[in-house]
Amino acid sequence: MTKLSKRGLLQALAGIAVASLAGAAQARTPGIAAIDAAGASDIGRAWLAVHPGDAATLRADLVPTDDSPVGRLKARVHEDYQEGRLFVHKGWFLSETEARLCALISLI
Repeated sequence: MTKLSKRGLLQALAGIAVASLAGAAQARTPGIAAIDAAGASDIGRAWLAVHPGDAATLRADLVPTDDSPVGRLKARVHEDYQEGRLFVHKGWFLSETEARLCALISLI
């Protein structure tokens, strides 16, 4: 697995979310090879244990519908950190948005 930056992670998570909505194969999603899908699912399941939900609700809130999906999600992640909206899992500090994207991955 290659080293993935925070921006790369967000782009890949957004790509997975969009691909899941479109029914596209995850293997064709840019950046997917660099993500530990099992790790993302583990984080997602942990988040869902605290915040029960379903894929439809998460998709409706997280799947980008504009021309700058990564930019919009990046702004939400930044806002989460600024407002202290964090999810801590096994010593990892993630924004609520990042954790919710992992939750969506765990449901697809």
